[in-house]
Amino acid sequence: MFLQVAKGSGNYRYLGDLNGNGIADESEFEQTRFDGDYVAFYLPGDQLVPVSDLKTGFRVRFQPSRLLQRPSSLLERIVRSISTETVVRIEERSTDPDTRQIYLLNFPHFLNEQTTITGSNLLTQDVYLFENDPSLSVRFRFNQRRGLIRLAQAPEKSLLRERSVRVRSQLVKEIGNETEFINKIDQVNSSSPSPRLRDLLSNELRTRFSYRPEPAWEVSYGIGVSRVLNRYGGQDARADP
Repeated sequence: MFLQVAKGSGNYRYLGDLNGNGIADESEFEQTRFDGDYVAFYLPGDQLVPVSDLKTGFRVRFQPSRLLQRPSSLLERIVRSISTETVVRIEERSTDPDTRQIYLLNFPHFLNEQTTITGSNLLTQDVYLFENDPSLSVRFRFNQRRGLIRLAQAPEKSLLRERSVRVRSQLVKEIGNETEFINKIDQVNSSSPSPRLRDLLSNELRTRFSYRPEPAWEVSYGIGVSRVLNRYGGQDARADP
């Protein structure tokens, strides 16, 4: 229901009795930023709905260097320089009447607009080259999170995907450098209009130099550049911070 407030303090306005039925229907209110004189008020229902709440995940780390202590061939030395880490995290709060589908990880029932209250799936995959080498190490990362939250008006779907490359090097004994390039996609979609909806594509490059003349002292300096493109609504908007 909509409650009338002082003009300018609400976020809805009444368009009038558009269908002529003498009732202020929900479709006759629209969101506004500055001159709203109505606010939406939600009354809780008296029906209790069972909810399944699941949180699970796993982490796997693979380090061939622990298995190949003394590599004897070129292939073994290459394999020894590689290490990986995989992290998966799943969270789901659902009103699905068949709770077994949730607890037995039947993924087609996850992130469902009809039954999911809140949910997210997170996958992080890291691949390292020379991870434990202080003179030079490289990390390749793929990070993706899909989420859904069911709001009172309409559910919102989100996608956050990040791909990055990080290089750490020790230029000389006292000076080190860390450089990272990040490509990111940030999307929020919904069937209801909202200021949170977006489709952002960003690229960022940042580097940091550190000077450590002795273990107790360190001075660092960093710089970064990025470009963000909002592709939501078919009109590209750029930002170059």
